[in-house]
Amino acid sequence: MPQDHYVARTYLRAFTDPNNSDRIHAYRKSDSSYFSPSPAAICKTLDWDQNPKYLSPPDALGRWLKIFEPHWAAAVARLFGTRHLSAADKSIIAGYWACLSTCTPAWQRVATRIQQAELEDTYLTRFIEYAQAHPEEYPEAAAYIPLVKDGSLKAEIDKHYPKAVVTTQLLEHQWCLYHQEWNIIWNETDELFLTSDNPSCGDYQYGSPMHPARYLPLTPRLALWISVELDNLPKMAPDTPPMKMSLGRKATTRFVRDMNRLVIQSAENVVLASKPKPYISACVRKYKGWRVRVTEVVRIPTADGHYEVTQIRASPQSSGANIAKFG
Repeated sequence: MPQDHYVARTYLRAFTDPNNSDRIHAYRKSDSSYFSPSPAAICKTLDWDQNPKYLSPPDALGRWLKIFEPHWAAAVARLFGTRHLSAADKSIIAGYWACLSTCTPAWQRVATRIQQAELEDTYLTRFIEYAQAHPEEYPEAAAYIPLVKDGSLKAEIDKHYPKAVVTTQLLEHQWCLYHQEWNIIWNETDELFLTSDNPSCGDYQYGSPMHPARYLPLTPRLALWISVELDNLPKMAPDTPPMKMSLGRKATTRFVRDMNRLVIQSAENVVLASKPKPYISACVRKYKGWRVRVTEVVRIPTADGHYEVTQIRASPQSSGANIAKFG
């Protein structure tokens, strides 16, 4: 069975050591170890691009990646070399960014957690009520429903299902990213941008608690930061230019350090660097228990129910999401 990269080698190669293009400096959060693999040896797992149980074709994710991965490095190189982002290159970068934002093991875990909570809090209760009201349709319900209620029997979301859902949404996700105002961050400081096995991060520090920004390092000297606006996106049509312009920004040392900390906190397990620095190991040890999690669910009552706002951010291990109600 093939090993598929959930973070592409063409992305990872930008973060290899400038003195050894086949090696990247890597730090594991699980055991605080250091190693120096090739980009081909990391960020991959068996049959990641396949989802035969829920998708047709079963390699829908792999087909999406084949559209964008081969052109990624050239698009980033043109942006870095010319300091100009064409509409075509923005579309390429947005296409793979959409995948990095939803189709990594970290985001599969988070999506499964969200859908599991919805199953337990809403849909399972509805099913029990329906099954009890229609015993002719579910003649065995009387035997297993008490087990569900007392916790002896548990319904669990198949982790491949949420991954299938986000795969079917990649086009909409790309379209949304493509039409945002991108802040293109040029890093001329003494600190280099880091990346990880989960490189697309939600930034609540420079964003806001209810409206996080999106951050993605492209190279040790180049990154993207956007504040996503979902309203008034144009209808999908070929050759549509981006709705908003992109802006060039110069990174401060503080910004680079803040984003590197965010990358380490958001990494699922492996932090990656083009050059080894002592502070990286120390920071990886400090944040070894941090991962992207559902940390807070805000429920705002309405006349016929409630709006639910889910906060997903890097945080230390906890027992579960906090739920806040307003009104």
